[in-house]
Amino acid sequence: MGIFSRKPKQEQDVSNPANRQLNFNKEGLKLEWIDAVYLWEDEYQVMRIKQGWKPVDGHGFREEGKDRFAPVLWNINGTGVRATFDSYKGIVTEKVL
Repeated sequence: MGIFSRKPKQEQDVSNPANRQLNFNKEGLKLEWIDAVYLWEDEYQVMRIKQGWKPVDGHGFREEGKDRFAPVLWNINGTGVRATFDSYKGIVTEKVL
């Protein structure tokens, strides 16, 4: 089989809640603090909000006086999902509650 006959990889549907890990640092680079903030607060948060996920008040994302990388609880049509972020590796772990 030639390289042109391969089917492209299927993209994982990340719009539905599931227990999974999402790697936002695919290059495996050592993340500086500001890079980790960008991945967590811009890449991940924006992706979820665009998909209709609602953050539950009082958890993470730019809250004053709180841990910048605190776990976030999402509400997706009545389903709860807790997201935690490994700020060293750039991996978000989502767990359905």
